[in-house]
Amino acid sequence: EKVKSILAADDVAEILNLGGHDPLVVCETLHHKDKFRSFALDHDIPTVPATSLKPSKGSLSWAENVGFPLLVKPVDMTGGKGISKVNNIEEVNYAYKKAVQISHSKKVLIEKFIEGSNHGFSAILKNKKVVFAFTDNEHYYLNPFMVSAASTPTFLKDIAQNKLIQLTEKIANILSLVDGIIHIQYIYRDGEPIIIEICRRPPGDLYVTLVEMATNFSYSMEIVKGFAGVTSAEKFFPKQNGFFIRHCVMAPKNGIIRNIHYDKSLNIKENFKIIHEGSVISDYLAQKISIIFVEFNSLKELKDKADNLNSFITVVMC
Repeated sequence: EKVKSILAADDVAEILNLGGHDPLVVCETLHHKDKFRSFALDHDIPTVPATSLKPSKGSLSWAENVGFPLLVKPVDMTGGKGISKVNNIEEVNYAYKKAVQISHSKKVLIEKFIEGSNHGFSAILKNKKVVFAFTDNEHYYLNPFMVSAASTPTFLKDIAQNKLIQLTEKIANILSLVDGIIHIQYIYRDGEPIIIEICRRPPGDLYVTLVEMATNFSYSMEIVKGFAGVTSAEKFFPKQNGFFIRHCVMAPKNGIIRNIHYDKSLNIKENFKIIHEGSVISDYLAQKISIIFVEFNSLKELKDKADNLNSFITVVMC
């Protein structure tokens, strides 16, 4: 799993005195949700009100004081795994059992559920300064806790990215982060970015390809250089190279994939198949069939189609 892998890599790097990796304690601060929430609140970094959850009177009192709805999630999982939205006290215990069962550390977080527009911010650090930045829009399908698509350019104004750069550099200076990649997921509401996740690895599902397609920046090479301790990127804030979306094609239900139809109006630049017709889908909320990259003619077309791209794709099941 992604969090477990990055922690293991940093642990080994620290033991062998290798460059390109943060100390393990710093890595845990960023990648464990409970520790990051505590760090962020201590340093006036905008994040979601949260507390560690145990099925005890203290946790339940906190939940009642903050108010529902709330999210219950394992502290060390990605991709929306083990997350539940709870609307009352009666639902908390079941959600806790679900989250703790999947957690490697058996630790669970409960946090305020907030709404706004969802986005990602991916950057390269050099000497604790952001030398490259990329901001996207996140889109969801049937699973409200797993990003199924990311599009670019962002629908937000430049001020949002500027604020993320300032926050990223603040975090980098406080924690003395090494050079290399840093990625943030945030919710934008009332003119402010609210950080919900942070990590020092690239997102999955060929996200790096989306960045490179839209910017002509060798993002993958800079990520590798960072982990090798030899980053070389100079400050580069690219102009948009088009209007793109990286979309994970998923089934509407469990069953056997019969065939897949793409509307002819979609300008599909790349189609990376993961599984093929005849394959069994046993977890339609998580399994991906393929990853496609679609280019649009304008920002308006991107906005019009991004959130309902699935209506242009038909996955026939039997």
